[in-house]
Amino acid sequence: FITKNFRIFSKEGSEFRFKPITFLTGSNSSGKTSLVKAILVVQHYIDTLRNRYSINGSFDPARTNLNISSMNLKLGSYSSCVNKFSEDDVISFSYEVSSDLAPYHFEVTLSFKKSLKDNGTEGELISIEVKLADEIISVTSHPALVNTLSENAAAEYTKLNWDKVAKKCMSVYNKVKNKRN
Repeated sequence: FITKNFRIFSKEGSEFRFKPITFLTGSNSSGKTSLVKAILVVQHYIDTLRNRYSINGSFDPARTNLNISSMNLKLGSYSSCVNKFSEDDVISFSYEVSSDLAPYHFEVTLSFKKSLKDNGTEGELISIEVKLADEIISVTSHPALVNTLSENAAAEYTKLNWDKVAKKCMSVYNKVKNKRN
């Protein structure tokens, strides 16, 4: 999990690796609570997307703001969550996603900026970046692309083809396997 420009975490970001049992220790104001709240913020955003999709069948991250004040986390507004030493208002969260359909993990990065529509109380999604094995496979940041993806997400999903990715994974697997023999 990586968080950038959120509360105590700088624009350069901080990375956290979790295991089945993880203990957070540190002095006061070292970021323990900020880390937990960052995870909860991402979870809330994803849950909001899921709920909207299940209610009306619309997967629309471009029109789903990060409404921090509604989360009951005592974070205040989006503006109050931006690192106080930062010169910009972009907050990013990266997390790993695995799938039963694929033998590998994706890293998803969600980046938000202060929404101009609501006096800075909410964050507006500005990009979604998806990486596979350190290779960027998707970046959606241009408003027209975000709108097109939002409007056609279901149709685009059915067009996804994993043949090249699967062949590359099998190639790497076979090379490693052959080196062991």
